[in-house]
Amino acid sequence: MSLAGPLLIILLGVLALAGVVLLVLLLVRPETTGLDRAQLRARRVGGIAGVLIAAALLAAVPLPGRLGHGALAGTAPLLGTAALVLAVLIGEGRLAAPIVGASRSADLEPHGLREVLPCAASLAAAAAVLGLGALMVMTTVLASPDDVLRPGRVLTGSGTDASGVTIEIGIAPYPGSWYTIPAAIALVLLVLLAALALRAVTARRPGGVGGDLLARRRSAATVIGAVMIGTGLLGVVLGGLAATRALGVAGGLGDMGADVPTAVVVSGVLALLAAIGGVAVTGWGAVLVLAPALAARRDTSRRALRLPAAPMTGTAG
Repeated sequence: MSLAGPLLIILLGVLALAGVVLLVLLLVRPETTGLDRAQLRARRVGGIAGVLIAAALLAAVPLPGRLGHGALAGTAPLLGTAALVLAVLIGEGRLAAPIVGASRSADLEPHGLREVLPCAASLAAAAAVLGLGALMVMTTVLASPDDVLRPGRVLTGSGTDASGVTIEIGIAPYPGSWYTIPAAIALVLLVLLAALALRAVTARRPGGVGGDLLARRRSAATVIGAVMIGTGLLGVVLGGLAATRALGVAGGLGDMGADVPTAVVVSGVLALLAAIGGVAVTGWGAVLVLAPALAARRDTSRRALRLPAAPMTGTAG
């Protein structure tokens, strides 16, 4: 059974949502986000690249072979948002440097990860990464090869009816290793790029008179938001598909009067919870990406009570 059914419909919905996010990114102005124009320009380019990458990966669904039959479809949300994270990394490097010999001033504010990262969102992003990894491990373990021995594409369940006959049902496509191995590689890439981008945010030179910590926090919020969008969207896709397949197996066995395996029921419930959580994480991440100034201003205003800044003046050079 091909992937051209419900999973493709879900992924096309994901791509449509990404297009809406991209449109907002293209229309938003620097004063809305609080970002430097170079940073905002890089985000726009990253958003366009991300949508194009996701579209290309979805277009590969009908291809034959190991990279076809939807094998790369699960990487689309992760690699698409990875392009946005890469854009943030590049944008931090393109911030205008102070003119040599010019007098400048800045606040001696701490700007390590503790001061830069949005606390609650960072915890949610870490939980989303770990939760997505756990979901992929679960579906990989439960999946079986299909009728042409492609690994990890079918969910099977067997039970015994009242007469003692063993009944087995298999439903495909199911997000097993055929889909989760490429997605896991993409997830590692996204996390590595996010780490590099956050390092660039904390390591760059101060950016002029006042507001430097806010600027760093806006960039960090964008990175965290991108990670949340990528993991949340994939959680919705994989969790939704795994839950519907588990429901199909359980319903089929129940209709035939056979016992339903506990593993199938539990996996369906957990997958459904992952999908619901993915919706919440995706929405939260979209707010961080589209309006990073909101998270930066709110969180920094609280920390400012504990982190008094000492003014510093000097000459660039």
